[in-house]
Amino acid sequence: MVLRRLLSMQMSRRVNPSHLLNILLLLLLLFLLFLLPNHYKDAEDYPLFPPVYTDYTTQTNTTGHRLLCMVLTTPANYLTKAVHVQATWGRRCDTLLFISSSERGLVSWFITPDIVSDLPVLELAGVLGREHLWNKVKLGLSTIWRDYSSQFDFLIKADDDTFLIVDNLKHLLSQLSPSDPLILGHHQEDRGVAYLSGGPGYVLSHAAVREIVEVGLGGDLPCHLPHPVGQEVQVYPNEDLQMGKCASLLHIPVQSSEVQGQSTFLPFLLPRHLVPGLTVKWWLDRTKECQQVVSCVSPALVSMHYVRPEMMYVYDYFVYGFRREI
Repeated sequence: MVLRRLLSMQMSRRVNPSHLLNILLLLLLLFLLFLLPNHYKDAEDYPLFPPVYTDYTTQTNTTGHRLLCMVLTTPANYLTKAVHVQATWGRRCDTLLFISSSERGLVSWFITPDIVSDLPVLELAGVLGREHLWNKVKLGLSTIWRDYSSQFDFLIKADDDTFLIVDNLKHLLSQLSPSDPLILGHHQEDRGVAYLSGGPGYVLSHAAVREIVEVGLGGDLPCHLPHPVGQEVQVYPNEDLQMGKCASLLHIPVQSSEVQGQSTFLPFLLPRHLVPGLTVKWWLDRTKECQQVVSCVSPALVSMHYVRPEMMYVYDYFVYGFRREI
């Protein structure tokens, strides 16, 4: 009886509006301090810092084949990764385009119109999340072919944690023709499919992009994988594996990145390939490159993967800013 009376007294009391407002403000503060930043940053907690534009980043080879760089990103990575790609190696591409999602979720609080206007980004619907990577690449290629087909000879698909030495790539491509269908990168094999590792990027010739978009993604749609007739790749989110299967179905030659037996496209960070004791077993079981050579890193290095934003500037300095005096 006493407990019931106390409860009825509490319920009969009026809630003080100022107390309610204070509680709401406290909840909002907790949201801004903890929930939203955790949603905005990815698992590795990349730092937020402004991009740095240095003088030597403009010194690049603008001759030869025209290169379009198609970089996969997400709205959550615009300020932590994409802006630093744009400030470093992305500036050396003849055309730089980020492929992202139009679904922004909570990060829309941080993305102002000036950020998007400064980034050359194509935001596509229905491609948010790793499970939609192949759709992201397919839609990205289709959009680029529709709107930019006359502006490139070769296209490289990269990630927002890829570091690319554009001059070395252009030198490598100078020996190839954009009129020949081909896909080039770090050659690997998994689930019976030969493919090019997506992390360090893979290159498609102009003719290959046309074949993939107009034949693979048009007509009978053979590249809307998994392929249904006995040759299917299992439902698997890795877009590089799906691209390898697509290339196989369309008879597009897969070309290794090796130069004189050494890799120019590195699927992992540089130390993983320079130091034998740090090599990743998963990669050793799948790579088709550099299997008989102790030192697998080519002096004509083109790209590497899993590069943190601050390291973009370190590599950029050593490639373009560093000079030996003796």
